[in-house]
Amino acid sequence: MKKLQKTMKLILVCIIAFSFLFTSCDQAAAPETPSGETPTTNTPESGNGNPPVTYDGPVIECTSDTIVSTIGEITESCAIKAEGAFSAELIRNINAAFKELAESQPDVRIILDLWATTGLTELEDVRTGTGDNSTWNEGYSLYGCTNLKMVILPNSLTSIGNYSFAYCTNLESVYLPSSITSIGQKAFGRCENLLSMTIPNGVTCIEDNTFEDCEKLASIVIPNTVTSVGEEAFEGCTLLTNLTVPNNVTFIGRQAFADCGLTSITLGNSVINIERQAFEGCEYLTCLTIPASVLNIGSYAFTQCSSLTSVTFENTTGWSAGDTAISSEDLSNTTTAATYLTDTYLDCDWTRSNN
Repeated sequence: MKKLQKTMKLILVCIIAFSFLFTSCDQAAAPETPSGETPTTNTPESGNGNPPVTYDGPVIECTSDTIVSTIGEITESCAIKAEGAFSAELIRNINAAFKELAESQPDVRIILDLWATTGLTELEDVRTGTGDNSTWNEGYSLYGCTNLKMVILPNSLTSIGNYSFAYCTNLESVYLPSSITSIGQKAFGRCENLLSMTIPNGVTCIEDNTFEDCEKLASIVIPNTVTSVGEEAFEGCTLLTNLTVPNNVTFIGRQAFADCGLTSITLGNSVINIERQAFEGCEYLTCLTIPASVLNIGSYAFTQCSSLTSVTFENTTGWSAGDTAISSEDLSNTTTAATYLTDTYLDCDWTRSNN
């Protein structure tokens, strides 16, 4: 009996020893993050839920009261995750802080996470008025903030004003929440490192120059809610090779896709007007279908489209180029139709009788 008790005690000691050993190993394998340090991988969290984006690297958390001073103390690339109530005036102060950062730390790249903020309903117009009556306020919105790499906007935001992100030359991505209903003229103009964009479903118009000279924009999703594409909206997007124009779009503005890298484009079945020089300089575009809905094609719409050798007209009847009637037989030939649009009748306004 005594031998059995000794044996049981020995087994119990061994169990305790092994338990202590494995506990020590687990703690060594997964050390705690030291107090005050932030893990290098961050998934944004807030009372508004998680935005559908993640980012890596050091993260600095701040509030609306401290964000301006926080930017002023930055010495290396990082993410700034902000909370609290934001206003248009605070965005102007943030703009000024970024301008100072660009002078002192031009190579620093910032991810600006505003997802958890509240109160910000619109980004102000940087340019207001037109012509001689126009006014510039370059300190408004996030205009010209060259340190920005990524921006995550809050779901309180409904409007992005004219030139709001223009000349943010190092901006690579922007998360637009579904609350956005309008994006102003040249809002992302000259964001030459912007890689992709998904436009929210509430937006109905792509305004003039919205993505002008976004040279690295290779992917964009245009929702079915959009009904028009403005003048020079995508001019100079040299890496934009494929695009689908949704079925609700009726209007494509002057030079809307000029000097793009398009190799193919699908036009929706509601397009009525293709304005002057709309596809000027799309030298890699090889084939195109003109939907049956189209009634007008402006002069020089396909000038300098040297590779465009096949054009299919879904409706070949009733067309005139200037004062010259174009036969249905000619337009039924895809090669002849391409020649007429890019050469023979290049300088004419094309119209189709809708009888």
